[in-house]
Amino acid sequence: MKMCLLAIAAYVAVATAAASTCTPESLGTAYASAFETIAPKFLSCTKDLGLSAGALNGGTVTGATEDMVDKFIKSPNCVAVYTTLQAASKAVNPPCIIGTMCGKPVTTAQFAAMSLDQYAQASLKTSKCTIPDVPSSASAAKLGIGAVAAGTIALAYL
Repeated sequence: MKMCLLAIAAYVAVATAAASTCTPESLGTAYASAFETIAPKFLSCTKDLGLSAGALNGGTVTGATEDMVDKFIKSPNCVAVYTTLQAASKAVNPPCIIGTMCGKPVTTAQFAAMSLDQYAQASLKTSKCTIPDVPSSASAAKLGIGAVAAGTIALAYL
């Protein structure tokens, strides 16, 4: 489970110039609760994709195909992981850098703004991997960001 949490954190790693790195305190209880909820779903998601938990969790997926992205988007388990993490990310205020996706630091606000397709592309490290921009003028309140906590979120997510 710790490995799952670490992988998820790395995937979600988001950075903006003004954002600091997330800490368990800055993430609050929403992330801790989210990780407890998604642990079994994450394992089922990897099985739905035909991957090992270590591959998706450790960010070592190579050669991902559009078929894998389709499976990801259609998997209730993968969708549950996405929606749970997205909701937790919306609760973080102020936004902080939670991990790395598409080779870039990612903030909780950026992760919260990701579509399911963007999350699938980023998780599977496809060439279509993109991270949404979050307007610099947008405040945490405007972004609907709350409070999230995550015991172990060294999540080098991607």
